[in-house]
Amino acid sequence: MSTLPPLADLLPVPDGRVPILAEYPYYRALPEAWGDNLRALRSLGADVVTAYVPWRLHELGPDPDDPDGGFLYDFHGDGHPQRDLVGFIRLAAREGLLVMLKPGPYVHGEVRLGGLPDRVTALPARRTADGRALTEERLPIPSGYGDAFAREAAGWLRVVRERVIEPHAAPDGPVAALQIGNEGVYGEINRPMDGEDFSEAALRRHAAWAAEPASPDVLTGSGIATDPSLRERWARWSGVGVRGVLEGYRDALGTSVPIVLNLPLPGAVGPLREPEAWVARSVHALPDGVGATSTSWTGNPSSCDGALASLWLGMRLHRTDTLEDNWGFTWTDASYATPGVPLYNAMLGLAFGSSVVSVYTACTTRHWGPEIAPDEDALRAEGENVALYAPPYCPGAPLDESGALNPNAAALRLLDTFSAWAGGALRRSRPGPGARLVVDAEAVVETAWPGGADAAPASVAVAASVRWMLERGVEVDVADAAPDGTGPLLVVGGRAMSRAVQRNLAELVRGGRRCVVVGPVPERDESGEPCGLLGEALSAAPGGTRAVPASGDLDTSAGAVLDALRSLDAAEPVVEGGGVLVLRRRDADSGTDVVYLFSRCDTAREVGGVLGAGVTVRLAARGAAVLVAEAGELRSFLVHAGVAEHGEPTLLTPGAGEPELKIGDHSAGRRTPSGWELRGE
Repeated sequence: MSTLPPLADLLPVPDGRVPILAEYPYYRALPEAWGDNLRALRSLGADVVTAYVPWRLHELGPDPDDPDGGFLYDFHGDGHPQRDLVGFIRLAAREGLLVMLKPGPYVHGEVRLGGLPDRVTALPARRTADGRALTEERLPIPSGYGDAFAREAAGWLRVVRERVIEPHAAPDGPVAALQIGNEGVYGEINRPMDGEDFSEAALRRHAAWAAEPASPDVLTGSGIATDPSLRERWARWSGVGVRGVLEGYRDALGTSVPIVLNLPLPGAVGPLREPEAWVARSVHALPDGVGATSTSWTGNPSSCDGALASLWLGMRLHRTDTLEDNWGFTWTDASYATPGVPLYNAMLGLAFGSSVVSVYTACTTRHWGPEIAPDEDALRAEGENVALYAPPYCPGAPLDESGALNPNAAALRLLDTFSAWAGGALRRSRPGPGARLVVDAEAVVETAWPGGADAAPASVAVAASVRWMLERGVEVDVADAAPDGTGPLLVVGGRAMSRAVQRNLAELVRGGRRCVVVGPVPERDESGEPCGLLGEALSAAPGGTRAVPASGDLDTSAGAVLDALRSLDAAEPVVEGGGVLVLRRRDADSGTDVVYLFSRCDTAREVGGVLGAGVTVRLAARGAAVLVAEAGELRSFLVHAGVAEHGEPTLLTPGAGEPELKIGDHSAGRRTPSGWELRGE
């Protein structure tokens, strides 16, 4: 978990506002459109424009006058106007926008080779456990652990720092933040544990970290894959290795401008054990002094409970801010081009703790050259759909490069309005005491390698937590160490668990805290030494504890965990019939309460008693609401009107004796001396 403040607190924006970050791929738009597009984004509410910086676009080739073998770069558009990154930054500043740059070195972004120059594909490649080189567009992608690529990547980042960042860095300039890497180094953090990187360079680093002699046949990917103890050791190191590579990138950028790492969300539950691999890697991957942000590319949480669980775990375990939220890519889901989906998901991101709203991308773009476009023949050879890489890029984005507004602009305007009215309350409020899911990485490493028919304990515990929240209308937060709160503890079990975590949990159980362990009760610590502290405490308090094996499929195992939770907590659901996520936040200093409500039901749901006397809301099917109160009085709200095109309206009673508000569209409202001011989409 990052020790830095939330991203909003690192940006020079007013305290009373939730900053809106708008992605703009300058290298995909005509330069003559940049100024008008940036002005339009600012008028829609954007505070910060974010942009990847593709290495391959700006590197021109070897510098014949450099005896050290350096390269020529173009950041001013001398050779091609789309390379004028400096001009783009100055245009953003002219329109009152801050800038966040993301120079990789690998950026993905549907750019050819993820933005890497062709020449680095000759360097030693990333490899799977069975020795296969990992390729993109039929070319091998270099291992981040290799010394030669590390030097090349650091050289690129230093050039960006010296020529672009430092001359334009805040507080005197607009460049206010940076991102390193791409969901790790190459997006590997949520991929199967045997997927990468088992290059010779990675294996050498792993061996040095382990500091244990091993025969040459063991120091291979296949050797590790066949030995359970070596698999666990690899899982412990995998995130440490990623962190070492990213530390080099952080140091190359060496600037006072805040730096973040954009973590991916956990992958899909299944035999590849992607959520478990994500936990094992992500808890160690973040370099010191780097903030934690997250993407949202594992499904649509507005309509899929599995994607909702992934978003919840990914954001709450690391307390991330959202940095890439889909606002118009329709590759797998056309609904992303409709305002209701990005609005609902943005509200979820705020509820789960993001201090910013991310719009990725904010502009549909249509013009890019061969330096950016992938090789279509190579894409076909690798089974990719070439049409996904053709113009337009992000067809449902709020703004079009032509200047036209798309439907999602309405959702962006609404969030801008609500941020102006209630942004301070949203940023200051924090979750209260409640149930906790305890995820210790040491308990997960045993199940982080692909294989096994049964659902792993971590996946089961996450699924059960989300179902419990929806059933009871109570919150479960995520902890990786000493859990605070007063509600039940749901603990991801394993044959090993860190001694410190066992000690903390044992003390809480002995103090009367109710506890459900999912999977094995730990018998050893992180060093392999016998350690049964938690088991001893559970045995001494049988009335308030349960141990539930994770055996069978996910639904069956999660159902067993829910039964255990019900046996320990018989409280009535907050919402009759369940199906509503209820998340409470409070700022004690100002007496402000914020309640987030998200319906997962296909019929209307009435919610009362969650905020002040007389405040009730009847959510539309699949609707949502954010309610903000001061001293018990409702002061403002944001309502998502649901997904049904002609469904029932949201009904909101703002207080005892006050007339009911009938809200048919996505809307924001605030209390004024003359009554309620409403803004709709």
